[in-house]
Amino acid sequence: MIDRLARFAWSPGGGVLIGLWAFAEAILLPIVPDVALLPLVAAAPRAAPRLVLGLIVGALVGSAILAWLAIVDATWVRSLLAALPGMDASTFPAVEADLTAHGASAFAAFGPGIPLKVYTTAWVGASGSPLVLAGAVVLNRLTRIGPGIVLAALIGYLAPEALRRHERVALAAYALGWIGLYLVYWRAV
Repeated sequence: MIDRLARFAWSPGGGVLIGLWAFAEAILLPIVPDVALLPLVAAAPRAAPRLVLGLIVGALVGSAILAWLAIVDATWVRSLLAALPGMDASTFPAVEADLTAHGASAFAAFGPGIPLKVYTTAWVGASGSPLVLAGAVVLNRLTRIGPGIVLAALIGYLAPEALRRHERVALAAYALGWIGLYLVYWRAV
């Protein structure tokens, strides 16, 4: 299974999958692209730059579309996002306060937290610069997903045989870890 993941990571489909997932997550999908990205990086660490490029392009295009939608009808976009799992009434005011206090650097985030789509919508509501938004989206993707990419690549480089020898256990543990994380995260908010 790891070898199939490695072949897919190197195929055009790997980058397209990550790009489309990042695009959808930047607009509405409540599940981060890390779920698919990290096993591909672990299986084929040298493919990481291609996959990260797909991630960033997808996030930029998705964020641009969401920003445009927020300009057209911010109330509709906010109500749509507020209906997503892990969101509550305090999410937008918290992000707005964070942006007021820290500007675009508020997009830097580590681990689970408020989704990029909320920051994008709040940035538009504050009449933030589109060019700065693009840089902030890249900052967010690199700070939020970058550590996982580095860890997955290290596992792929340092323990490829162990990963292949225990691939079913590793993939099952990985899937259960994400399920547990989302259960905890969505219940906590």
